[in-house]
Amino acid sequence: MKGKKADWSLEDYLGRKQGLIVAGCDEVGRGAFAFSLVVASCAYAPGVEMPYEIRDSKALTAEERERLVDVLTLEFVNQGQLHLAYAEASAAEVESSNLNELNLRLFKDALQKLPRFDRVIIDGSIADKSFPFPGLCAPKADTQSITVATASIFAKVHRDRQMQELHQQYPHYGFNEHMGYGTKAHVEAIRRFGPIPGVHRRNFLRNLR
Repeated sequence: MKGKKADWSLEDYLGRKQGLIVAGCDEVGRGAFAFSLVVASCAYAPGVEMPYEIRDSKALTAEERERLVDVLTLEFVNQGQLHLAYAEASAAEVESSNLNELNLRLFKDALQKLPRFDRVIIDGSIADKSFPFPGLCAPKADTQSITVATASIFAKVHRDRQMQELHQQYPHYGFNEHMGYGTKAHVEAIRRFGPIPGVHRRNFLRNLR
């Protein structure tokens, strides 16, 4: 693990200590060359204590993320202390959409799948006055808020598992290594084998030669 661990300070600012349920949202795959954009939303019960160090998914290794998803599922989700939901957009939807508008729609969709929440913390700065839920939009919230960091971890693991499955179908593209992002190896595979219809985001590949 690296980086500063998240805490409850943003949640407490929004009323967690007064019994309000504070949800968090984060997305993964926004800048990828391939496959889905995934949003996770989650909400802990107000009185929950966190015995583990929770950080933004980018500060964790794949093994650390998988381990945290397993333990948080066993000790919190399965006990009704953490509710979790996902919303996704396909490569075709990403191609044809304004990314900020799509991101906001997925945030709304994922939040509406939660059984209940009173406030929400959104990672980033894309929410506008049309966003229907009270709360706050904080840049780098995934490094500050336990709830948003938890959402970032579940979103990342969820999408990484999808990419592992995609690797089984297209092993010569190396999706299990780059997870669809524009690494040198991925670019070389696209140049050699061509983009996969329905998997690669064609408008992200325009500058490839």
